[in-house]
Amino acid sequence: MGVPGNSERGQAMTKDEFIKTCVLCGYASAKVAREYAEEKDELTDIDFQEVWRINERLLDVKNGRLDRMRAYQDAKTTKRLKYGERI
Repeated sequence: MGVPGNSERGQAMTKDEFIKTCVLCGYASAKVAREYAEEKDELTDIDFQEVWRINERLLDVKNGRLDRMRAYQDAKTTKRLKYGERI
């Protein structure tokens, strides 16, 4: 039946179960899952989505994906031809 008052969020689990499942399924590293679980009193299936999003954001920043987009922020995407210039 689950935890009372928690029917829409899914079945609650312990922090150790949550961390183990995150690592085995590849949602997040043990460190990220542990840090996320410290803040929570009860963990459910929806928390897997949240920890995955946090982990993806950390990987994007770590690998420089977000920094590479800065080069395109002020760049023009079309070439402006001068009058009479051929393509």
